[in-house]
Amino acid sequence: MNLPVAITDRAFDELNAGYVWWVENRSADQALQWYNGFMAQIKALNENPTQWPIAAENDEFPYEVRQ
Repeated sequence: MNLPVAITDRAFDELNAGYVWWVENRSADQALQWYNGFMAQIKALNENPTQWPIAAENDEFPYEVRQ
C-alpha cells in the first residue's frame, strides 16, 4: 500500500539544518548516515504506514497521522 507522505518545507529545512549542524560539529559520515536513515524511514512510512502506531495528535487532524 503506497500512501503519500507530506513533508512540509519547514520540516525539510529543519532536516537539512540538522544535517549541516552534524557535519560542522561532529562527522560528515555520521551526518550522511543519519540523513539517509531518516529518508529511508520516510520511504518506509510511505510504503507501509500501518507498521507504525497512530500518533498521539491523530485526533487533531481529519486524516490518519502515524508516528
